[in-house]
Amino acid sequence: DHRDLHSFPTRRSSDLTEKRIAELESEQKELATQYENVERELHMIDEFVEFKVNTLTGAINDKFENVTWKLFERQVNGALKETCEALYNGVPYNAGLNTGARIKAGLDIVDALSTHYETSAPVWVDNAEAVTDTLESKSQLIELHAVAGIDTITVQ
Repeated sequence: DHRDLHSFPTRRSSDLTEKRIAELESEQKELATQYENVERELHMIDEFVEFKVNTLTGAINDKFENVTWKLFERQVNGALKETCEALYNGVPYNAGLNTGARIKAGLDIVDALSTHYETSAPVWVDNAEAVTDTLESKSQLIELHAVAGIDTITVQ
């Protein structure tokens, strides 16, 4: 049958196929090299971001006495998510601090901001009885104490 002769690949088509395979293999090697370079660059970017995050966090935390700030949170996939959580002696402000510690954390924040902005203002401290030791601040403190059995406000 005449059609059967044409269905067999010719020497020329075999040469073209081998040439195309060689081209694709070469392209695959080039793409693999490019992929490795991109992966290396992504790793360098991740290291830079990590360094920048640590530097930023450290610079901000250096401005406070007892409060530290958690500004970034590592996700399950390794990515960093922006956050802003105050910690007082390592305890999150909104998860576990008692009233006294919250007052002290607030005063630390007020002091840092007052220093940064070179200003000072009196600070009203409500529920000051929650703090068992002396409150200290660079600002003037106006402490409000609740005392059982006293119905009249007194100024001391």
